[in-house]
Amino acid sequence: MALIPWIGFTVFVLAIAGVVIAFSTLKVQRQEFRKTGKHPKGHFVGMGMALGLPLGFAVTLPLGIALGNIAFAVTLGPGFGLAIGIAIGAHLEKKHEKELRPLTEKEKKIHRISMLLLIGLLLLGVTVFALLTFL
Repeated sequence: MALIPWIGFTVFVLAIAGVVIAFSTLKVQRQEFRKTGKHPKGHFVGMGMALGLPLGFAVTLPLGIALGNIAFAVTLGPGFGLAIGIAIGAHLEKKHEKELRPLTEKEKKIHRISMLLLIGLLLLGVTVFALLTFL
């Protein structure tokens, strides 16, 4: 169990990196919006996902409590919320297609870095699960 402090430290470092990337992405997008008056492609899908995730959890939590199965809300709620949020976001993307612009090179670079960070978090989660389950 000597790994637990290192796991916590790694999660903390990755979370700080995620916050830095999120703020830099927002800063770049805000600057581009001021220049062009247009949002980047994927803007509305991202908004839908960000709103759908907690809403899905909030909607399924009372159902999970009523059924006596909180795991229902924790596991299925965010998935339902994401699916609905993506659908609404895709509809808004199509509706506001003329108000969108392609991603700049700087935004593409930030997206690649954030994908690597997310893959790192996924691998860390799988590793922690395996260590705690099988050791």
